[in-house]
Amino acid sequence: GSLIGALFAGFAFAVSVFSIPMLLDRRVDALTAMGVSTALVWNNLSPMLAWGAIVLGLFLLSVATGLLGLIVVFPWLGHATWHAYKEIR
Repeated sequence: GSLIGALFAGFAFAVSVFSIPMLLDRRVDALTAMGVSTALVWNNLSPMLAWGAIVLGLFLLSVATGLLGLIVVFPWLGHATWHAYKEIR
């Protein structure tokens, strides 16, 4: 049950964390962007696990505020993810 959910969440995180900014920044196809994102996460596993925990914590805080926290959290995470992508590429 929860192990499968955690694996799915980890996979979704790995394929999307850098692929979305990459698709905005470069002319690449979605599969290439997802593969590069997964490789970048794997090669930087410790900081990416920390980043995933931060994202989860901020999301849980947003849920606790009736999703009103997302008004602040979403733009902040998008901005931070863009800068992380620019630094790691």
